[in-house]
Amino acid sequence: MSCRGHLESESVPPADFSRRLRHDEARLIECLRHLGPNRGVIGYTARRDLKRMPSDAYWGGLRTWGLRRLDLSIWEYGQRAAALGRAQPERDGDDNAMTRGVSMWATLPSAPGDFLEADITFDLAPEEAQVLVDHIRRHHEGTLLAVLCATPGVAGVAEYPWELPTDGMPSKLVETLRHAQNFSELTAGPQHVYNMLLARQAKAEFGWETDALEESELGRLEAWSARIAHRLDDVRA
Repeated sequence: MSCRGHLESESVPPADFSRRLRHDEARLIECLRHLGPNRGVIGYTARRDLKRMPSDAYWGGLRTWGLRRLDLSIWEYGQRAAALGRAQPERDGDDNAMTRGVSMWATLPSAPGDFLEADITFDLAPEEAQVLVDHIRRHHEGTLLAVLCATPGVAGVAEYPWELPTDGMPSKLVETLRHAQNFSELTAGPQHVYNMLLARQAKAEFGWETDALEESELGRLEAWSARIAHRLDDVRA
């Protein structure tokens, strides 16, 4: 998003927009590569040869969260970005604004001064995080994501979503989490059975030493059985 806003402010012409955008996104990948592999950096390996740039993946999400205001494709935005960057509200004879200027983006904190030049991370500054939280809660009220954003301290230590306190949580969401817990816990048992049988088969056919694995899975299966027995009434309901 910052790459596009940067190009919009520079009034990059439509014929140059796609090339400049790809160039800037490639620079952004380089600024993130210091984080290392498997750290969420799209294009970490392919770098500037990446076929589908990150913007293609998150373009829809920017609209869903209300960060992108206009319903335009990336190509359509590229055709209009220069004009949007120059858009000014109409004014009367006393220089008072009569209409609001068209804005593609919600109000966002400014990018760092060395953006696209220095190493950066995915860590959000407090004001950046607050902008995201406000938009998520405004545009997706009543969702689990909105609840997580409202209680980050609790959400950060909960191993499963159904461990969150339900005070103030929409009743529909509470019921959904209840079904999710039942489904998750019921389907765990067969996975342990499968692992245990697979360990036995590997020992019988290949002579592998799997006694420790079988014992571990048997212990997990017994713990699962006890957990389901404790919640049997809720599961049956």
